[in-house]
Amino acid sequence: FEALMAEYDEAMEAFYAAYDALPEDAGPEDYPAYPGESYYPRFRVLADAGQLDAMFWCFENMPWDQRDSFTSEFEKLLAAAPADERLGGLFSMLHWSADGPDPALIAVLDEYAAKSPRADLALAARCAKGMVLSSDESDAAAVERGIAILDEVVLNELDFPGKRGAEGKLYSLRNLGIGMVAPDWSGKDINGEPIALSDYRGKVTVFEFWGFW
Repeated sequence: FEALMAEYDEAMEAFYAAYDALPEDAGPEDYPAYPGESYYPRFRVLADAGQLDAMFWCFENMPWDQRDSFTSEFEKLLAAAPADERLGGLFSMLHWSADGPDPALIAVLDEYAAKSPRADLALAARCAKGMVLSSDESDAAAVERGIAILDEVVLNELDFPGKRGAEGKLYSLRNLGIGMVAPDWSGKDINGEPIALSDYRGKVTVFEFWGFW
């Protein structure tokens, strides 16, 4: 695994160097091939043989055309490493990867939370369930179930992976939904003059949020 990982890291460095060297007018057809697509089968061989690091790598880098095995692969990982620190990061980001509130995934999270050898990871699994349930805002019943779970876990005194994200999700669900009155915001404009969102009440106002990842 370590030898393959070193080779993969070198390929990724070459990929980013080639990407950065593209001219400004380059299009998708000019982009270099992403290494993950060719390396995944090689990591998969190690993962299928039970190599734990490879199992984590494959779950985190699973190609979209193999997403039908997402829940079963996650279940295998939880069974193979039920107390592994890395599970915390997976629980925290699971709602970004899951395809909505899939009942099979919810069942896997419930089973792990009930049997987890670590209290913090059990809470992280419960939190992940709440985040997954509330990820599809078109399903009002699932969202309400998700909110109830998130309300429960954030009140726990024990810190756990994903707790801060759950607090932010609850705020978003209760204050930033379509049709809700936006929370007021104040600051200074580019000229240093005070500005507040409430100054534009009744007018069409566009906020653009962006950052570097």
